[in-house]
Amino acid sequence: MKCPPAFALPLLVASGLMTFGEATGLGQEAGGQAASPTLLDKAEVRIPYSELKKLWDEAHAAKTPVPPEPLPEGLLLAALFRADLSSGKVGVEAEFKVESFAGKWERIPLMGAGLTVASVEPPDTRLTVVEDNLLFVAPQTGPATIKVKFAETPLPGAGGAPFLRLTTLPSAVGSLELRGLPEGRAVLMGDGSAASGQVQEGVMKLSLPARGGPVTLSLTDAALLPKEEAPPPPPPPLAPSEWALQNEVLVYEGEGELCYRSLINASALNGSAVEAVLLLPANARSVKVTGDDLLDSRPARTASGQTELRLKWKTRDIMERQFTVSYALQQMPMASEWALRAPTLAKEDQVKSLFMFVLSPGVEFAGVGLQGPIPAHKLPRWVIAETKAPEFGTVTAASGVTLQSRVLPRLETAVGVITRSDYVTKLVGDGSVLTTGTVEIEHDEALRWSVALPEKSNLLKCSVDGTPVKPIVRENGVVEVPLPYTGTGSKTVKSQVAFSYTETKDKLHAVEGQTSLELPLTPLFIQEVLWSVEIPDTYQISGVGEGIEHAAPAADGGAGNNGHTVRLVRKLCRNERPQAQLFYQKSGLLQ
Repeated sequence: MKCPPAFALPLLVASGLMTFGEATGLGQEAGGQAASPTLLDKAEVRIPYSELKKLWDEAHAAKTPVPPEPLPEGLLLAALFRADLSSGKVGVEAEFKVESFAGKWERIPLMGAGLTVASVEPPDTRLTVVEDNLLFVAPQTGPATIKVKFAETPLPGAGGAPFLRLTTLPSAVGSLELRGLPEGRAVLMGDGSAASGQVQEGVMKLSLPARGGPVTLSLTDAALLPKEEAPPPPPPPLAPSEWALQNEVLVYEGEGELCYRSLINASALNGSAVEAVLLLPANARSVKVTGDDLLDSRPARTASGQTELRLKWKTRDIMERQFTVSYALQQMPMASEWALRAPTLAKEDQVKSLFMFVLSPGVEFAGVGLQGPIPAHKLPRWVIAETKAPEFGTVTAASGVTLQSRVLPRLETAVGVITRSDYVTKLVGDGSVLTTGTVEIEHDEALRWSVALPEKSNLLKCSVDGTPVKPIVRENGVVEVPLPYTGTGSKTVKSQVAFSYTETKDKLHAVEGQTSLELPLTPLFIQEVLWSVEIPDTYQISGVGEGIEHAAPAADGGAGNNGHTVRLVRKLCRNERPQAQLFYQKSGLLQ
C-alpha cells in the first residue's frame, strides 16, 4: 500500500478533525458563533496505524466501482413432444419450458424448423425462425411455458417412409409420446433399429437425447422384427439334498496304519445337489478329496470323535457325483483283526461298500462274506492303477466290517548250503594226521559259517576266496568263519573256504591194524563230500568200515589207483560228522 507523504498526514488528519468539528458544532462558540481557527492550530490526533490503513483503503475503494456480472442467456429447460396417429394422420404437439434472465427482449431457440406451426399458446407468444431453428422471443424476465400445435400430415402407407421428422435442441428434459399406433405395426428409428420405450395404456414414450439431434420415425410390420428371447427364469432357491452312496474302497497296509482310497458314487435323491455331509471314521487322518466340479471340501472333528466331511460343488442340479476320498487309520502291526471303515452318511441304510484289501503273504483273514484270493484283473480298473499287488480279498458291507487276521508261521530256510567239499587226509606211521579241506558255500546274505574240528586238532590256516582270515573261536572246538555278502537284492553268491588242521592218532601197528578218522562237523546242509585218505607207502588199505562209500577213481588217474590211497564219498548230509574205520596191513602180506 502506498502511504501518503509525511507532510500530507497532518493535513489529512486536520481535514478529518475539521469535518468532525463541523459535524458536532465544536467549531462554534457558545453564542453560536464559530470558534477561532487559532484554537485548533496546535491540536493533535493520534490513532493506530491499522486504523489509518483502514481509513485509507475505504477512501480508495469508494472511488473504484465494481462492474456487475453479466446475466445468463435464456435457456430451454424442457421439450416435450406428442404425436397422435389414431386418425390416420400425424398430429404433433410440443410443449416447451423456457426461462429468461436478462430482463430485456431476447430470442430462445426451441427446435429445428420444418414442421408447420398451426397454433400456439399463449396466443400472444412471438415465434420466429432464424437459421433453420424455431425461436421464442421472450419479452421479460422469468419462466414461461409455450405450447405449439403443428399442422397434421398424412400417415405414409406400407412403403416404410418416415411419418415424423424433427430436430431437437439441447435440453435437460426431452421426451416423445406416440399415441394411436396402428395394430400390428412397429416403430423404427432412423438407423433401422426398433424403437424401445415404455408402453402404458397404448402410449409409447421415448426418451430424447439431452444433447439434441435429428429424430426420424417410420412404421414397419411388427412380424418382420426379430423376436427378443425372453430371459430364462431365475433358478429356484438352493435346497438341501439327501444322498445315497456306493463305495469302492481299496485298503492296504502302511507303516502302522491302514491306508484307504475310496471311489464314491453319490446319488442325490432330492434337492439341488450342491452340498453333502459325509462321516469318516473316528481319528481319520491325512484326509484328501478330489473330483470334478468340486468347489470346497472341509473336514472337521465332531464332538463324538468322528470326522465330518463337508463337500460343496460349483454346479447345481447334477444329481450323480463321483469323487475320491483318501485317508488313513491307525493300525497296530500284526493286529488280530482289521476294522474296515468306509465313508458313510447319517442314514447308514443309504450306504453300500465293497472293500478290496491286499492279501499279504503269510497273513490269513476270516470273516462273514469274505472272498478271495481274487486276482487283480477281476477288480475295477482303477485298483490296478493304484497298486501292483497280485491278489486281493473282498467283502461287501454297509459302511464297515471287521475281519479276523492271523499271521501264519513261517518255515526257516537254510541260510547257506555247501554245494561241494573236498578233503585230503594224510596219515603217517607215528599217528600224525594232516587234513586239508576246500568247501564251497552258497548263501544269499552275510553268514558266519560255524565248523567243529575233530577233537584235539589244531587249525593251521584258513582263507576265504583266497584271502587269509582268522576264525572266531567258540566253545567245544567250534570256530566261526565270517563270509561277506557281495551280491545285490536276493542274488545268491558262492564263497570258497580253504583250511587245514592237524591231529594225532595212535601209531600204526607194525603188521596190521585199524584207525578211526573223521572230518569236521558243520550244521549246513552238504550236497557232497569227497574224501581222499592216504597212508604210508609201506602199508596197504585192506578195508573201510560202514557208513561211507567208495568214490570212483579220479578222472585224471591220480589218487585212488594204488593200495595206500582210498577215495570216499558222502552225499546229502546235514549236521553230521563223516567218519571212516580204516583197516590196513603191512605191504606184501596180501601176496
